[in-house]
Amino acid sequence: MQKTFNNFGLSKKLVLNLKEQGFITATEVQEQTIEPFLDGSDIIACAKTGSGKTAAYLIPIIEMLSKEKDSCALVVSPTRELAQQISQVFISLSKDFNIKPALLTGGKMMQAQLRRLKQNPRFISGTPGRINDHISRKTFPLDKIKYVVWDETDRMLELGFFEQIENILNKLPKEKQSFMLSATFNKRVIKLASQYLIEPKIISVSKGNEVPTLIKQEIVDTTGSYKLVALEKILKEVKDRVLIFCATHASTREVCNYLRKKDMLVRFINGALKQKQRDKTLKDFKQGDFNILCATDLAARGLDIDDISLVINYELPLHAQEYIHRIGRTGRFNKKGKAITLLSKADKP
Repeated sequence: MQKTFNNFGLSKKLVLNLKEQGFITATEVQEQTIEPFLDGSDIIACAKTGSGKTAAYLIPIIEMLSKEKDSCALVVSPTRELAQQISQVFISLSKDFNIKPALLTGGKMMQAQLRRLKQNPRFISGTPGRINDHISRKTFPLDKIKYVVWDETDRMLELGFFEQIENILNKLPKEKQSFMLSATFNKRVIKLASQYLIEPKIISVSKGNEVPTLIKQEIVDTTGSYKLVALEKILKEVKDRVLIFCATHASTREVCNYLRKKDMLVRFINGALKQKQRDKTLKDFKQGDFNILCATDLAARGLDIDDISLVINYELPLHAQEYIHRIGRTGRFNKKGKAITLLSKADKP
């Protein structure tokens, strides 16, 4: 039987906030991590995408920060979009607690971040590069950090952030509590954890490469020249939110332009867009201003949008792990989802 959030000894105010945000019963990863983190343990957690990992660490952090008026928490994640989403979830769950947040990512005005840091925020969400920028400027409150979370650690290492991560780890106070998690783990992550975490509690809710069971997967055989036609045929039968993954910036634009000519409500997002454009596109997608989003793997991790009914792999990713993360944008929180891969002869190797 799933636990309700009353079972964890959380404050009534936090439980009420959770209920207002739709959190009624704890997911498996939340059941296994909230109590150990509240008890002071370091944690390494591995759980499949869409399992509620963000709330698994934000809930105990909010509870502890509400009782410890001088301590601060830091969450480090690989992308601007994920850092921003984490910050938004924190703001929603911590309302009425008066815990100031700060978002530190590239693509945002440095002066605005400096002003925010002067206001003594107690919850900081950011990316490794920008956090290191503030550390080098001596504007980051290193000595106040008591809780640190490394979200999607494997992805950060894949993106080449090892030196930045190590610099942050070496500058943080030795007396702190750490939470390292990802949907997938590898030897580099385990090695990093063994160096910097203290007798961590290891929690594995599922195998790293496990696909959520509620996601129905299909393959549509096609040829390169007819992929767009096959895509159009699929989308004509779908009215809900759809996320289409492409391999390159050029592909996102090509697919988007083709579908627009077919009178479909579609936009694209990739790393070549300015941060303001990316933010607005995601905001409009969440609000339902359009229902089809073409994206690179930028959107494969951390994108948490309700009711994405279908994920389409227009082009395959390079690694199996990225496939897992892509299709994990649907079928979230025990909802059914569907993933279709358009497979041409060139894709089969």
